[in-house]
Amino acid sequence: LAGDPELNINHPYYDVARHGIIQLAGDDNSGRKVITFSCCRMPPSHQLNHTRLLEYLKYTLDQYVENDYTVVYFHYGLKSLNKPSLKWLQTAYKEFDRKYCVCVLWGMDHTYYWVFLD
Repeated sequence: LAGDPELNINHPYYDVARHGIIQLAGDDNSGRKVITFSCCRMPPSHQLNHTRLLEYLKYTLDQYVENDYTVVYFHYGLKSLNKPSLKWLQTAYKEFDRKYCVCVLWGMDHTYYWVFLD
């Protein structure tokens, strides 16, 4: 993960990890790993392979999926220049099976909705 002293050019996802989009932030008060996804760190779409980003996200989550964990998604910084296509979002949604059992807190204009992906 970015900021990890072990991250080097030989990392299998170095091309994506070097941007720091996905980071292990630490543990919450219950001892669950907290993983952040920060859109403000996403480079322009032509500089990032979104398929590799999805693979890297799954690679990261696979390290923690056997235990409880939390993913915090920061939408701030997502612009037309760096956002993935709708097709990619649909593919990403289909990639996450019950193994990941994701519960998403989605916020817009300070109103939040729980969306359960099951």
